[in-house]
Amino acid sequence: MLLLRRYDTKSDLSPDLVWIASHAKQNKHRLPSGAYVTILETSQTLDAVIDAEIRQPSKDARFEYELSAIIREYLPAVLRGYLAIPPAMVENRQPNGKTANEEFDEQLQLLSRQADTLHSSRHRQTSAELTSTGNFLRERFGHHQKGEFDFGIE
Repeated sequence: MLLLRRYDTKSDLSPDLVWIASHAKQNKHRLPSGAYVTILETSQTLDAVIDAEIRQPSKDARFEYELSAIIREYLPAVLRGYLAIPPAMVENRQPNGKTANEEFDEQLQLLSRQADTLHSSRHRQTSAELTSTGNFLRERFGHHQKGEFDFGIE
């Protein structure tokens, strides 16, 4: 289980995102229309989540695991899996009735939506923490007149 707590800098997860983006770019000509853009947008969203997590760790093991798994496992596996299919076969129907292109696009959309969910969740948590701090400060210092000082001594 790889958690972000083990990492001190953005550079620890960023190489995985760089690999994803560069591998997609190297194989852009093999990807279905729109897939390359989806991969880059998803990578940018995940990078923003990493930035927020480094600035102020959530300390949520499930959140950290999911973020790490998307970056290190799911997104690379989907890209590698698609690229392993011979180009002549990507339009053939699979047993589930979908082509490899359709399956790849659906999986990228699922990962993109999950990246957006992580991003939203991370920023909702940060906003809630800010509100909580504000409530504490209003309760602690809001009743004082200008010029009054309170050093915590009663």
